[in-house]
Amino acid sequence: MIYFSYRNFVLYTLIIGMLSSYLYGNDSNYVTGPYAKNKLAIRNRNKTAAQKKKNTPFKQIDEMELTKVQQEAIGKKNFPLGIKYLEHRLRLSTNYEKNKKSTTLARKRTAVNKKKNTTLKQMDEIELTKVQQEANEKKNFPLAIKCLERRMRLSTNGEMLANLIFELGEVQFEFGKLDLAIITLNDFKKRFPGHKDIEEAHYKTCVASILNTLGSERDQTNTDIAINFANEYLNHPAQFQKYRSEVEAFKKQALTEKANHELMVCKFYKKQGHLTAAKKRAEYLENEFLTDLPEINSQILALKEEFSSPEKLNIMTDLSHKGKKFKERF
Repeated sequence: MIYFSYRNFVLYTLIIGMLSSYLYGNDSNYVTGPYAKNKLAIRNRNKTAAQKKKNTPFKQIDEMELTKVQQEAIGKKNFPLGIKYLEHRLRLSTNYEKNKKSTTLARKRTAVNKKKNTTLKQMDEIELTKVQQEANEKKNFPLAIKCLERRMRLSTNGEMLANLIFELGEVQFEFGKLDLAIITLNDFKKRFPGHKDIEEAHYKTCVASILNTLGSERDQTNTDIAINFANEYLNHPAQFQKYRSEVEAFKKQALTEKANHELMVCKFYKKQGHLTAAKKRAEYLENEFLTDLPEINSQILALKEEFSSPEKLNIMTDLSHKGKKFKERF
């Protein structure tokens, strides 16, 4: 029994040794066996990681690893290496500050670009007011007009709407859009007759209309409009006093232009031999303009004298007949 147990013991040890050598391999190289291969792979991986860490230059290491390596170098009293890592950490900190500044600048630029790319329809009342003020300072009147028109659409307050309409008329006037300024301010006068700026609106309308006239040699429609606006202002003697003398001068200027135009037309008819039309024009001048423009009385009297003298009338009729024959010949 003792021999049998010893033999069994030897067999068991041989079997266990063979299995261990197959599974785990030799202790020296770990070459054979499936588990030995896994251990070898893990060992090689750790070796390569350690080698990579050793071969990695300090410029590619981040802040935390640099701090650890620097502490190890100081612990080993490797002061040159510790100084190198400290210098590189300083460079990293300055680069961080630069990158931080650049990122903040980039954010500000993107915010400004987004603000520029925002359309007027997407802005609220406060943003529109800021953009309009900037446009007024830069004399960018088209943008200011667009902002005012957009604010008028958004406005729900009657008083605010009246102020915006009056401001729009002023901006159009300053921009030189006289026709639009006249339309806007005239609409303001009709809709808000009790507003605090009603006299200013009447005055600006008179100024815009007198600037919009074309002179005595051309069409007198704008001159008639200027006269009507001046009469509207002057018909409120108790309410409007601030610009009364100026509006009276505007009216006289417009009446003078129209009277000169009528005199030119009367002389043209007389020259062409259309005496009836010339007489009617002279009568119209006497009835409409003589009270406001007494200085044209001498010209009207001269025309009447030419119409009353038979010699001058014969000369004018002969000239007209000759002119007709000349036209028929050619």
